[in-house]
Amino acid sequence: MKIALGQYEIYKDFLEEIDPKRQLYLAVSSETDNEVFQQKTNQFIIKRHQLPFIIVNIETEDFDEEHDQYLWLQVGWLHSHRVHSITLHLRLHDGKIWIEQDWTENGIATELLKAGVSNDEIVLGFRHPKKRPLTEFAVA
Repeated sequence: MKIALGQYEIYKDFLEEIDPKRQLYLAVSSETDNEVFQQKTNQFIIKRHQLPFIIVNIETEDFDEEHDQYLWLQVGWLHSHRVHSITLHLRLHDGKIWIEQDWTENGIATELLKAGVSNDEIVLGFRHPKKRPLTEFAVA
């Protein structure tokens, strides 16, 4: 709980500086909610720090190898509201890795480069086609 609270406070401070209107939530799995967040001492911390959290199914993945589509989803509930968002969407097309969506902390392109994938094999599909030539990656 101490690590989660510390990370939340750091992200919250940063987000308040760059986008003060955006709400930050602490995303936890239902197992973490049951095992950690429901403990009385942790309930006190949650209340005292006014921690808004979302119960998500963090490990939800959808790999469609037949069509070369790969998704990492955040699925769960925020109180009575359904949460469903794409954390990462990759697809393989014309011998290149297209990054269609990337909300990972360090960026999947960084991880691909570290793994030995060259810049010309990666397309930032979430960038407008006219802006892709301004990046260090393939345009299509």
